[in-house]
Amino acid sequence: PHRKMTNQSSSNFDRPPHPDPPIRPAVEKALLRGEELEAALPAVLGLASEHFFSQCLYTVVSLGVPDVIGAGTLSFREIVDSLGCSVNEDLLLRQMRAVASKGVLLESAGENGEFMYSLTPVGKLLQTGVGPQMPSMACGIEMWLSSEMWSAWGKLPDATYAGGDIPYRAVTGMLFLDYCKIHPTYAKAFTDFMSFFTASEAKGIFDGYDWSVYNGKTVCDFGGSFGTTMATLKARYPQINTLSFDLPEVIDSITDLPKGVELVKGNLFDPSTIPKCDLAFLKHVFHTMSDEQSNKILQSLHSALPAHTKLVVVDSVLPGPGEDICSPLNTERLQYSCLTATFGGKTRTLVEWQTLFSANGWALEEIVRDTPGGPLCCLITLAKAKN
Repeated sequence: PHRKMTNQSSSNFDRPPHPDPPIRPAVEKALLRGEELEAALPAVLGLASEHFFSQCLYTVVSLGVPDVIGAGTLSFREIVDSLGCSVNEDLLLRQMRAVASKGVLLESAGENGEFMYSLTPVGKLLQTGVGPQMPSMACGIEMWLSSEMWSAWGKLPDATYAGGDIPYRAVTGMLFLDYCKIHPTYAKAFTDFMSFFTASEAKGIFDGYDWSVYNGKTVCDFGGSFGTTMATLKARYPQINTLSFDLPEVIDSITDLPKGVELVKGNLFDPSTIPKCDLAFLKHVFHTMSDEQSNKILQSLHSALPAHTKLVVVDSVLPGPGEDICSPLNTERLQYSCLTATFGGKTRTLVEWQTLFSANGWALEEIVRDTPGGPLCCLITLAKAKN
């Protein structure tokens, strides 16, 4: 059932009063008439109400409704009786019907007019424990719509104009990764979600870059978590020596050791712990970091790695001014940009990436912006800048 936040006082949920409105210059107002007005009204209402469905989805997933339905078609009564906990049936039915209207469940009528439900392809992705033949997105719902993240979104306006703290820290009292360290269940949802992304982005990573040039050489995944990416690389290119580098507590938590991968404990902020390699691979590291943290990591890598070592950064590249921000890929990138803002991270345009890299001694060699791996799977290749 719905997990409660731990050790949080109610004051964390209180939004401070709005600041006095600034004195703005008078401008001519833009007006809508006729068909423009008719089209704009439902668009605004739709945009403002999307969170209604998000929280309903969290209720359905956190109760395990997709797991109860499985491959069958069950009545609402059968679902309730199988949940293993007491629920407000009226509220649950409302929320199940809402997510069904969004294509998560298939609603039908039984012989006696009762509500019947089965899983759509979307709903099937929200089951847990299916096994390696199919990924699960339930961990993603647990992360994105958890009470911690949900409350952090509510602090984003305060951080924007009221001098508020980083939203996630304003709610939990600490930064995201620090919170994960002391809440293992929450941390597991996060690492499972990252593993889901690793699987879905594999095609973009391995088809978008020529890894064969590193046969007989060493590739290290910095922030490699459970070593999944390097295990896949090793299976495809057995002659590459693969390392997976992460914090000691992450390495110690690994129970299923990745085949053919050497696990290395360390800290990206400590150059003395960084192993020598021919290619340093960093996937989704920098979008969790502020500019200050990113600078320190790039400096740490620059001082620790040999002169010939290349960096491959896998991350989002935001559209610049005048680029098509309404394309599906760019819309998702801009959504993730706001998500990273809630926990103090940052995504960047190409110009911003270049500024960050060059300030820390790295030169851009190549960029592949659109890969089969999705909106966050841009491949950026860097080399140490020549003096």
